[in-house]
Amino acid sequence: MATGIPILMGLAILLLIDAVVSPAGTLAVYVGTSGRNIYGMSRVGYIPEFFSRIHRRFQTPWIAL
Repeated sequence: MATGIPILMGLAILLLIDAVVSPAGTLAVYVGTSGRNIYGMSRVGYIPEFFSRIHRRFQTPWIAL
């Protein structure tokens, strides 16, 4: 106890948990922004209009996602 090893072990476990959670947040942001980019390119006319369809209930570009 006096050496501080339990505190370091707790911090190590916290770091391992964060190593799993952080990429999941990055993935969610990437999926959202890439879908929006594809939707925008479709609206401008760079790619087929098929990708700019909007879901009626959720109002999201569901095909682009």
